[in-house]
Amino acid sequence: MKSLAIDDVVNFMSDNSFSKKILIGYSSPLQDFELQEIGTKTGSEIFEYGGELSVRFDSFTKENEFHFDGISSPNHSRVPSFLLFEFIQCSLDKNSNPIFKLLDCELVLSDLDNHLKSFLATRKIIIKGHGNPAMPEFPADFSFYPIQEVCGRKVLRMHLPSANPGLVEIREDSVYSLNENIEIGIEGLSGCDAYELFQELNKTIERSAALIKFRPEPGLLAVVNNNFCFHGREAPKSVSSRILRRTQYFKRLR
Repeated sequence: MKSLAIDDVVNFMSDNSFSKKILIGYSSPLQDFELQEIGTKTGSEIFEYGGELSVRFDSFTKENEFHFDGISSPNHSRVPSFLLFEFIQCSLDKNSNPIFKLLDCELVLSDLDNHLKSFLATRKIIIKGHGNPAMPEFPADFSFYPIQEVCGRKVLRMHLPSANPGLVEIREDSVYSLNENIEIGIEGLSGCDAYELFQELNKTIERSAALIKFRPEPGLLAVVNNNFCFHGREAPKSVSSRILRRTQYFKRLR
């Protein structure tokens, strides 16, 4: 992987053809003025959290299930266009530095059979949860169609429960995620049938060319088009002390 300059990030985020949806390379930690410069040059707004330009994650103990950011925002009003993941510090111990995953949600549709795609296009994903006390404006319960159009191109939209049977519970009309403390159902399906469909999707994704997996290294930068990609992380086998900084940008789609 090559070293990335600010202009590489700007060019990637400015490409309205979306010919590439993921950019990965090495970079020194970006300063606030550089993050703001990226926003200015690409016509993007930074979604701040508590007055900070970025969110810093210092440790974690569980899997991060496949999802796109902003999934629970009211009317999808706070769905970032781009995510910058800066891996500032990573353990040399693989047990506490698990695999990071990125999925091209347009490309992966070609791996689904037509029957499944037709089914998903007409059934809503229904999510029930307890909300986030830090962000009370985000609803705990919401629904959406899992296949949607973005700039005239169809993409998969979803929060996908873990493929690990020990991290989910099958309920009457949903699958409960122990990781996220939410229930995820599919309109018209029992919890058992929804679980089988989610497992089929997990297996398809795992063998898909649309999936990128890597073990983070210090200085690694991943820039992701959030409208076209999922991201997730495998569970660590021991408590991780990785330092990850995430910056979210919103750019109005044309």
